[in-house]
Amino acid sequence: MRPPSNSSRLSTGSPGFDDILFGGLTRSPFYQIEGDTGAENLALDAQFAFEGKHQDERCLYVTL
Repeated sequence: MRPPSNSSRLSTGSPGFDDILFGGLTRSPFYQIEGDTGAENLALDAQFAFEGKHQDERCLYVTL
């Protein structure tokens, strides 16, 4: 079940993940996504940055 679209949420670029998050991530100046090697966190990071750029959001990607 998906609640009504809310413009205060940012799409992660993954429709299934957006459904789990009730429309995406809340607007925040900072998100840290971390996980074990092989946990697909890099794929989520890249998709989120790509979707942000597609929506004309400013993005900064830092990896260590």
